[in-house]
Amino acid sequence: MNRTLLLVGACIALFGSMCFDGSCPRCGAQAAAQQSGAGTSAAVVPQAQSNTSWPQVFSQNGFTYTIGMPSFVSINGTAITLSASLNVAQPDGVQNNGTMTMMGFTATGDRPGDIEINELMVMQVQLPNGGDVNAAQTALSTLTNGLAVDMSRKAIAQQMTINPITTQGLGNQMPEIVQRDVATVLISVAGEPQLTALAATGWMRTTNTPFILLQNASKVWFVRMGQSNWRSSQTLAGPWIAAAAPDASVMQAMGTAPTPPKGFTSTPIKNAVTPTAPIEILVATKPTVLISSNGAPVFNVVCDGVQQMTNTNSTFLRTTTPAADWVLASGRWFARLQGMTTWQFVPPNQLPPAFENLPATGSLAAARASVPGTLQAKSAMLSASQTQTVTLLRAKAICNVKYTGAPLFAPIAGTDLQYGTNSTAPVIQSGAQWYCCDDAAWFMAASATGAWTLCDTLPQSFASIPATSPMYCVTYVSPVSSTVDSVTFAYTNGYLGTYLNEGTAVFGTGNAYETTNLANGQSQTYPQTYGSDNQYDDDTGTYAPDDDYYNEYPAVQPDVYGYGYDGWGYSSAWSQAWGWGMANRSWWNNDNWNNFYPYGDRWNNGYSAWQVHQNRLADERRSNMAESARLGGVGGVGGIGGIGGVGGIGGIGGMSGFHPEHRNNNRDQNRDQNRDQNRDQNRDQNRDQNRDQNRDQNLAQNRDQNFAQNRGNSVMNQPRPQGQAQIFGGGIRGGGGGRGR
Repeated sequence: MNRTLLLVGACIALFGSMCFDGSCPRCGAQAAAQQSGAGTSAAVVPQAQSNTSWPQVFSQNGFTYTIGMPSFVSINGTAITLSASLNVAQPDGVQNNGTMTMMGFTATGDRPGDIEINELMVMQVQLPNGGDVNAAQTALSTLTNGLAVDMSRKAIAQQMTINPITTQGLGNQMPEIVQRDVATVLISVAGEPQLTALAATGWMRTTNTPFILLQNASKVWFVRMGQSNWRSSQTLAGPWIAAAAPDASVMQAMGTAPTPPKGFTSTPIKNAVTPTAPIEILVATKPTVLISSNGAPVFNVVCDGVQQMTNTNSTFLRTTTPAADWVLASGRWFARLQGMTTWQFVPPNQLPPAFENLPATGSLAAARASVPGTLQAKSAMLSASQTQTVTLLRAKAICNVKYTGAPLFAPIAGTDLQYGTNSTAPVIQSGAQWYCCDDAAWFMAASATGAWTLCDTLPQSFASIPATSPMYCVTYVSPVSSTVDSVTFAYTNGYLGTYLNEGTAVFGTGNAYETTNLANGQSQTYPQTYGSDNQYDDDTGTYAPDDDYYNEYPAVQPDVYGYGYDGWGYSSAWSQAWGWGMANRSWWNNDNWNNFYPYGDRWNNGYSAWQVHQNRLADERRSNMAESARLGGVGGVGGIGGIGGVGGIGGIGGMSGFHPEHRNNNRDQNRDQNRDQNRDQNRDQNRDQNRDQNRDQNLAQNRDQNFAQNRGNSVMNQPRPQGQAQIFGGGIRGGGGGRGR
């Protein structure tokens, strides 16, 4: 199952077999480092930690080792191989020149779009002109133990040759494409409206949409735009006209919005713009893409043979060869020959060659992730292999799943599994066991209602959950290792709704998930592919809404009920409007969810939502400031926290100098506190007897074997979590998603 770039097992993929005795290069290098006293010898002077440029210099026992900026050799799943020039200066003054080969594992870096290469192992040292190769390899293994380097994901992608990968089971069903030359917003309803009474008010609320769509006793429809502007219509087709707000009793029956977490306040919108023309409303009961322009379409040339419509928030292009119009929606291209009215889906390998020349900056930069062979598309492929992890204490982890009424289950087609149709988080039944994926962590229980405990392994049948099931996204979450006291979980971007299609990144599976109508008049609606204002975010490797238009036009967006439906990992859920931007009026505002991260407040020992939010904004500022330096410099400027420029011949642009593996910053607080209390404590108590054996057995046996069983040909490295999400009321909260009802 080629769902991601991940490959089976670090030792298996690279060396052909699992290793528990240190016989493979990876484990042997670690064992050699430990036997030589890695990290403990007083003679070790890691000078490179204070050096901000390449080459990096280390000293040990009278020998000086000078390492040039590494060059990229290969990447295999999360394992990356690097090569670097090496000079060994002996105590007697004799100098030997050669090369060294290192292997490391990719993890998410501190800055959006960065990768940390950690768990460095010296695989080979060559000194053609003489010198003790074995002694040099042992010394370098000691000196680099616990160190890492940072680099831009784009820098790796720029040197990659990638075979196009496609997630199995993706659907490319044609959405309805509607083009309007007036400012219009889209309200998506999952099928014909399902109505439930709002207490004894005589009003009804539509339950199979995240938007506030009401009907009064006279069968007149009402929607709320922004926080206070109401529109009404005799039919869903319109026209929609200004209307007075419903009575206070109706508003009270709708309930109140979720309370922001302690210490987190709303970010005021600055410079909001009120449009001069009225905003029209389009209510759609099937998957729909809206192209709304502010007046007649206006086109500008963006590259040879390609024009862009400039007065729309959508990606709408016009080509001369062929003579056609093109729309990009959720990473998928649709074309209409000029003079024709019918749109059709176009596979990525049939796009016009001119699309490869779309600008890499500005509004079309995100579109390049949907063009095979571009740097952005390669970066998306690489991002698909990056994992996020968290280690949870068995004694403290709590599953917060709830049901609307008694638990209800339905079969998952093609499997012997059942899934919960009225639960607030994915619940899957396998035989006499129930499994719940709550905020990217798996729990298990002997009944649908608990008691829930952390889950060490998943049934193999979970790997066969098809993309046509609304449970599909949870197949990208897996337990990867465990101890007596804790379990480590990992996920890749498929959990957030970003998948690969012929070497490009797309949002959503392309399959429309039917609404489940519950006996109490409620509806369970699942994340949808179309109808949200999203674009590819290269920093995170996921799809995110563009916040600009929400900031400019907050008062004209259809409001959402309780801030939308559950994301279940789809960080966007589908609680945003299309057309003139976002429809989320919660405390997220312009932050949105383009740095969405399930392992946030709930799993980081109470780390405050406000602090996570501030750190996220700081990360974005640092990333923006660093981008030009990272990609435009000459040489290898780096060091602790340093930012490398473009390397020399064969070098990797954007590589920092060596620095300690990131273990003590905010991003790693959760992992490190848990590891200090559990894995590290247990490892240190039994270092010589258990560290390699226990860790490698767990890592290779549980992580590689178990994850491979659950995800097909895949491997989970354990990168450091990036603390960039917030979880409210036990639910995943992206900028537009949430558990609020």
